[in-house]
Amino acid sequence: MMTNLSASPAIPAPRPSPWAVAAGLVALTLLFLVSGGGWLIVLLGIGLVGPYFTNHRLETESYLRWMIRIAIVALIYQVSQGLDESGRSASLAVGSVGLRTLFGQIYAAEMVVQAWRRRDAGGHQATLSVVLFSALVYLTACNVFNEQLVTFITPVYMLFVAFALREWRSRTVPAAVPGVAAVSPDARRRTLTVMQRVSVILLTLGLGFGATRSVTVFKDSLNDLGNRLLVDQRMFENLGMSSQPELGSAFNLRGGTNRILRVLNLAGDGHLRGATFVEYESGRWGPALRRYNFTVADSESLSPLQPLYGNQISRSRDDMTITRLTNMSLLFAPTNAVGVTTGDELDTRERVEWSIDAGGVMRNRANPPYNYIVTMASDAPSYQGPFAQPILAEKTPLRERYLQVLPEKAADGKPNKDGAYMRTLTGQITKDAPTAPEKIIAVTQHLLNNHKYSLSTNVGQGDPVASFLREKKDAHCEFFAASATILLRYAGVPTRYVTGYLAHEPGQETGETIVRQRDAHAWCEAWVDGVGWVAVDATPGDGRPDEMVQEKVSAFQRINEWFQDTFQKLKDRLADIPPAVLNLIVVASALLPLGIYIVYSVTKAKRARALMAGAGFAYTMTDETLAALSARFEQAFAKAGRPLKPEATYTEQLAVTKPDALSETGRQFARLYEVARFGGRRDRETFDTLTGLVEQTEQNADQVRDNRKR
Repeated sequence: MMTNLSASPAIPAPRPSPWAVAAGLVALTLLFLVSGGGWLIVLLGIGLVGPYFTNHRLETESYLRWMIRIAIVALIYQVSQGLDESGRSASLAVGSVGLRTLFGQIYAAEMVVQAWRRRDAGGHQATLSVVLFSALVYLTACNVFNEQLVTFITPVYMLFVAFALREWRSRTVPAAVPGVAAVSPDARRRTLTVMQRVSVILLTLGLGFGATRSVTVFKDSLNDLGNRLLVDQRMFENLGMSSQPELGSAFNLRGGTNRILRVLNLAGDGHLRGATFVEYESGRWGPALRRYNFTVADSESLSPLQPLYGNQISRSRDDMTITRLTNMSLLFAPTNAVGVTTGDELDTRERVEWSIDAGGVMRNRANPPYNYIVTMASDAPSYQGPFAQPILAEKTPLRERYLQVLPEKAADGKPNKDGAYMRTLTGQITKDAPTAPEKIIAVTQHLLNNHKYSLSTNVGQGDPVASFLREKKDAHCEFFAASATILLRYAGVPTRYVTGYLAHEPGQETGETIVRQRDAHAWCEAWVDGVGWVAVDATPGDGRPDEMVQEKVSAFQRINEWFQDTFQKLKDRLADIPPAVLNLIVVASALLPLGIYIVYSVTKAKRARALMAGAGFAYTMTDETLAALSARFEQAFAKAGRPLKPEATYTEQLAVTKPDALSETGRQFARLYEVARFGGRRDRETFDTLTGLVEQTEQNADQVRDNRKR
């Protein structure tokens, strides 16, 4: 800091390293290119280099900094509403174009704010902040399948980051140790010749381009390696619904207390099917859901005018609204539903796909919460609607598929003892049950009389179902459902294995039922000629989610669910407001505090001018007065044996000095001095405060000098 203020050039306010600014501009350039342009990104780039053209800064303790943040984010939100995602979302690796650009611009806005902040310790703090937020902008912009663009720009960006961090480190070296000669950063830099610097830069760029090129060339091999590492992991749908159930020692589907569905006006017995499976082999049901053929389901297919089978004509119908609360693809409904009314068929995410081969399993990609309506026939409990595709003819491939049992011979060619045992057992169970309904009752009663429910079991040797039946084990609902499915097939009744949820928990509102992850359940569906598909639940009562003792939902989770529901109701009400009006309200609300601050500042300035005009005179410090205070300040530190250097600001030098009374008073003077010199605060109060701090600094300096003499 120069002593003679009037003779020395103006000292610029602390600012980030030019390398950090260059890294930020590269990140903004990539975001601009991958998002298809945008004037707001250009303005953010101009704002990033702005600190090099002015000494004005955002004070750390000022509310203005937060007002500007809120205003910029609101502006970004408003601009992002106009982004067209059609035809461009395919170029992204994850998410949508609008979401990527929104977050990228928010990170960029914070990078600009950090560049304009006033730092007590100098510009090296701003350098680190700008580098960190430029990295966030760059990572967000890298969410694109255009590898050539990212491959070309990444080495350049990393080079700028390396130079910025090197300069940041050189500005944060600790104070010199007494008796040890310090080497200045400039002296270290001079040890490298120009050719050496150029060579290092070229080598760095070469390594960067080479590394990114290698990853691009060998990416298929790296992906194959990752796939091989993951191949043995089981494939699950989100939150409990397995895409291919397998009988194990514990119930695979039973989970925690997280909410999955909300049902208003529940109709039927509460069984909400999600998926069905037909093929059985050694305890595993299939085929996996991903192997089924899903097609788009239109409204006529999901809500047929007449039942697909049987003579149950409904004249009394009830609608229940199901809300899917979590991010999963399956839709749940009772087997005997009359029809389903879903969302907008033109919206690709809400469009429902279903697989008739899988018994009418439904899915879509809509985000939660997603509402759909299921219509039930209150006067026809066995109504054969869209999820009850009939089996009409005897000895057809379709019917035989639902009658598949264990093979007669094992893999070694010998008779299959497990299959023979279950065939014999079925004959004993159903010897007095000639009809399909009677066989269903007999098989269900046998399982309830000979087995108890247990959350875990020993699978045993051989086929899991045969071992369960032979040894009369206790097990969970998957074993009861699988056993009923297989035994009824041996009895000649077509069946399929079903997974879903059993709705039973009353909600907070009238007519509301909550379905949680722990309500996952498995049962059987059987085909009865003349009636159609009916649900068969052979699990003992104490093992059904509606009767078993379950963990109590914590008060904290109840409160959290209340806040979620309240927030969703607010969103639903706001959804009725036209988007243009809603966006205008959001932006206006965000800009209002900034506008009030500007009006207040202008009014305050006018009042000050009016007071000055009325009083005829108001004290204002001149440059000479400020320079005199600066000279006394520097002389005090020189007396204490701590001379201040002219090539750095007071704040930068005092940030690395040892903490004592002299340093603390000096830092207070330095902060107020910068405000007076660069911020224009030169009133009497500021002059008196600076004078007092200088006098205190002189006293502390005398004390330090006296201590040194002792």
